[in-house]
Amino acid sequence: MRLVGTLLLRFRYPCESIIIYFSRTGTTKGLAEAAAAATGADLLELTLKEPYADDYSAMTGIARSERANNARREIAAAIPDLSGYDVVVIGSPYWWGGL
Repeated sequence: MRLVGTLLLRFRYPCESIIIYFSRTGTTKGLAEAAAAATGADLLELTLKEPYADDYSAMTGIARSERANNARREIAAAIPDLSGYDVVVIGSPYWWGGL
């Protein structure tokens, strides 16, 4: 897995690290979990107060409209104080040319 290999190069010295991610379908979640297992990083999954529709077509229409209007859904999870981390990795789906 190239992503994990790249992360391993970055985590060569002992450091406090966290991987924060959002995953609608589970793909980003799988990558985040693999990277955390390989590096020993803490893991935080971001969930949304109002999740996207399960139906892909319905979800893409809503997400495309939100992107066009620069709108973002509210995160349900509390973000911890990150000042104690040396490395913070963000994982997200890549939709229509942006995160």
